[in-house]
Amino acid sequence: MRQSEPAEKQWQTILALVLSALGIALSLVEAVSVIVMGLLPSGAGSADVLSTVPVGYLAWSFILSAFLLLPVFLLSLYRLRGKAAPKWLDTGRSGLGKTALLVILAWPVVTMLGWWIEGFPQVAGYLLGLINIFVTGLPVLWIYTISQWKLSSFTQEQKWQIFGFSFMVMPTAIIFAEVIALVAMTVVFGLIYLYRSASDPSLVHELEFIITKISLGGDMDTIIMLLKPYLLRPTVIFVGLAIFSGVIPIIEEVLKPAALWAMAGKNLTPRDGFVGGLISGAAFALMENLMFFTSVMTPDEWLAGALTRSTTGVLHMLGSGLVGWGLTRAWQEGKWGVLGRNLILAISFHGVWNASALFAGIAPLLIFGTEVTIWQNLLFYIPLILILLLACISLVLINRRLRKGQVNESDTLIVLEEKPGLHE
Repeated sequence: MRQSEPAEKQWQTILALVLSALGIALSLVEAVSVIVMGLLPSGAGSADVLSTVPVGYLAWSFILSAFLLLPVFLLSLYRLRGKAAPKWLDTGRSGLGKTALLVILAWPVVTMLGWWIEGFPQVAGYLLGLINIFVTGLPVLWIYTISQWKLSSFTQEQKWQIFGFSFMVMPTAIIFAEVIALVAMTVVFGLIYLYRSASDPSLVHELEFIITKISLGGDMDTIIMLLKPYLLRPTVIFVGLAIFSGVIPIIEEVLKPAALWAMAGKNLTPRDGFVGGLISGAAFALMENLMFFTSVMTPDEWLAGALTRSTTGVLHMLGSGLVGWGLTRAWQEGKWGVLGRNLILAISFHGVWNASALFAGIAPLLIFGTEVTIWQNLLFYIPLILILLLACISLVLINRRLRKGQVNESDTLIVLEEKPGLHE
């Protein structure tokens, strides 16, 4: 029987090996291609220097993707060869968790360094992509370490497989699903607009007037004042909230923990579901944040982006952790109501977060125009800060609850071992 067990799971290991190898090869090819394209002269002078910045972002992102898939490839390879993996691949070894908690102390230093380097495009094109990895990755690593602290769960191989799938496959799948949903909504609202414009021709003239004004150019303040009456219309607000606080959170929270579905038939505990969800959310947050920086920005915009994007890991990990927790309760205990409750909580939290972020991004422009001070901006971010604190507290409380259940399970096993008659 023992020799048949590896054969039953061998296809999963082979699949992980093949997918990780393809992912590594594709990432390295993309990194080299981006670098070569960035080195080709465009004859644009200073604009050519600025163009190296997003090229550097992309190149470093692809290199990171290859690096993060390497443990999946090596662990799968060692498993197929029947050999023990080297100790340096064990991220759960003693002392590493405490080190992960301390690395957050480097985050302010790295962030300030990135803010300074952003002002020098010649240097930023080569180094800022690497700094972005640390700026976005350190908070994700720190939050994950705290959230799963002392929770016994998957093996290292399983954790890396969940991470690799969630990092390489799910962002693309989620974007594809969101594009389909947005296209469908655009078609629906377009048909509604055509129906209304047929009965009210003034709508067409109004739209043509707006497009003409924007196409003629002008400063941002003029464009904002032109669009302000339309952005404040109840219909526009409803559509915006329906997309950013409804459709997008539903798609992301349902699909992010997809890696756990391959383990539906296994004897998973609520801890497994929560930790697996944390890993899925961390992988998605890391990829999303890296892609956010693939545009040229001023130093102040880069700093604002670094500060705001560093918090999104909490959002994605809490949501996926709740859904993963609910999935295991539904599979093992038949408590589908718990899954429904956790899914609603995850979607609601995500929706409130997106609505608050949308408000913080648009409200200052509508009220103060483009000349907004950092303190005026900060005022509108207070709701996001409060939500962030609530999310952090929630992750700590969930961790404590699951650790308590872990202790109770250990006590039960000890009793069963001391009294064999109880489980014969």
